[in-house]
Amino acid sequence: MSVDWQSLARAAGIQVDGEWLVVVIGARKQRVRVRVDADDRGLTLDSRVAAPSVVDRMPDPHDRIWAQNRLSELVGFRLDGRNRLTGKSWVPAAGLMPEEFAFYVRNLAVACDRLELVLTGDDAY
Repeated sequence: MSVDWQSLARAAGIQVDGEWLVVVIGARKQRVRVRVDADDRGLTLDSRVAAPSVVDRMPDPHDRIWAQNRLSELVGFRLDGRNRLTGKSWVPAAGLMPEEFAFYVRNLAVACDRLELVLTGDDAY
């Protein structure tokens, strides 16, 4: 049986837009994509932080990402296959309640939004 993450999101008051969640952070917004793991044991959440054009202007993007990951417990940052900077979290599905799901989603959204603001000064995602 697949995890019904859309029902969890709605119960937690998070807007669902297809495979994405829209998280409002003050006057800003961050989109979080949700994917159910193939084995149904968890959910993978990811959110964009910066476009390749921003990454290309960073002096040492891998060092910056490494340093950011040292400070983070629930969110990992990486460059994807298209050279976009993204944040990712994994949520175990067993016994998942709306409040816990919302915690993971909001934690990822805030971490990605904060890094996006630091790197770009903008709210692109």
